[in-house]
Parts: sequence; structure tokens; C-alpha cells
Amino acid sequence: MKKVLMLVLIAGLVPSFAAAKKTTYIVTNHRFNYVKLVEVNKKEISQLGITQPRELDEARMRAIFSTIKMSRRHVLNKEVDTQEVFNESSINYLSPAFVKAFREAKDNEKVIFSYLMKNPIFILRDDRLNLGAAWIHNDELHIKFDKLYAKVTGDTDAKGSEAKAIARSRGLRIDLEFAPGQQMGEKDTEELVVDLNHNFEGDAAAVAAAKPEETQKETKSKKKGKKDVAKADEAQAADAAAAGATAQADDVKTRLEKLDQLKKDKLITNKEYQEKKKEILKDL
Repeated sequence: MKKVLMLVLIAGLVPSFAAAKKTTYIVTNHRFNYVKLVEVNKKEISQLGITQPRELDEARMRAIFSTIKMSRRHVLNKEVDTQEVFNESSINYLSPAFVKAFREAKDNEKVIFSYLMKNPIFILRDDRLNLGAAWIHNDELHIKFDKLYAKVTGDTDAKGSEAKAIARSRGLRIDLEFAPGQQMGEKDTEELVVDLNHNFEGDAAAVAAAKPEETQKETKSKKKGKKDVAKADEAQAADAAAAGATAQADDVKTRLEKLDQLKKDKLITNKEYQEKKKEILKDL
């Protein structure tokens, strides 16, 4: 009887072990970079209000990623050297993967993403990791960062080091500079809410159009700087030439004086004096 009861209890526990969260990889390099779908429990479904699947446009997704920026204070405090959360390589990787993920996602799944941006600086490294979860509620894309532009130390090229490297990485406290169509989550300050109806492509185009003008100003400034440097070099060269000429004249004068003294002391003949004088005067 006890054996039967024990078997029943064990059988009752089996479903809880079997009900592991389902994970579906959309894309992965089997290391730091991936986009995957992960099941969530009923309580989280209710809290997040997930409404998926959803068809997204890749161009819009690229524009959204490109407009996500960190607060300017991080740059001023020299914590980072850019405001962009996602660089070009991460946008190229994540954008099509997000489109596919949300096309396949059910209303009980979140999109989990991770991307390591490798930025070698001479022999040092400045690798940065973005890791978080995303889901759609009606016309809003919600992105919650677990690691925001986290600095990853150590050898990220060594296989098997991923878990330790991610655990050791230290991200910036969520402090974004919200663009039009973006806002902070109402219930979670570490959550970015993106309005999918906003024209992010237009915003990106406006930024791109402004860049040539800024580049032109920078180019003019650089040209002006080069001209100033060139003028300074010319002035310096002229001063050096003048100084050299003065020094040369002084040298000739000294030599002639010595030559005159040699003649007065009758140490050289008049012919030798005249020949040597002509030779010295050639240096003028």
C-alpha cells in the first residue's frame, strides 16, 4: 500500500518537472548573440498583456533600434563614448530576427535577445553587451534591458566563457534619452515602451539628412585648422630661414676678419688672401 502511494505521489510530481519552459531559437551564434522565444507563465501573461503574433516591418525595426539612445550624461561622465545603444552590426543582426520572432511568437511567449558588440581598442578591449526581453502589447513594443551596454571583461573569444562573462558584466543603470514615440514603462522604470505607429523611419531620415551638414561643418573646420597649421609652419620656416641667413652672414664676417688679420700679420701672401676672400664670399 505504501509503495502504491509513493508511486502515485511521484507520478503527481512528474508533470511539474515536465512543464519546463519551452525555448525556440530564431537565430544564434551559440555564444553571446541570439534571439529566441521563451514561454512565460500565466501570471506574467496577465501582467504583460501580450498580444502576439504581430507582423513588423524590418525597415521600421531598424529605425527603432537606431533611435534608442543613452542619456547624454553617460558620455559627459566618460562612462561611454557614444549615445547609441545599438551599433550597426547589432542592428543588422537583431532587426530581421525580431521581425521573424514576432511573426512566430504566441501570446504566451517573450522574445529574449542578446548581442555582444566587439570594440577592440589597440590591445585593450571595450566589448559591450545588450541583453533583455521584448514583447508586444497592442500597438506598443516593450523592451526591458537586463544588461544595458554592459562592459564585458576577459577573453570573450574563448568558448565556454559566456556564462561567466555575462555574470561579471556590469551594465549602465537604465537611463535612456527618449526620442519621439518612446517613453518609460508605467510600472517598470527599466522598461522602454515604443509606439509602433510612430514614423521612426522619418526620424531616422531626418537624422541622416542632418549628418551631411554636420560633416560639412566638421570638414570646413578641419580644412581651416589645416590652413592655420600650414600658415604657422610657413611662418616658422621663414623665421628659421631668416635666422639661418643671419647666422651665415655672421660666420662670413668672422672668417673675413680672421683672413684680414692673417694678411696683416703677413702669414699669407696677397694672392692667397684674394683667392681665400673670393671663396668665403661665395657663401653669402
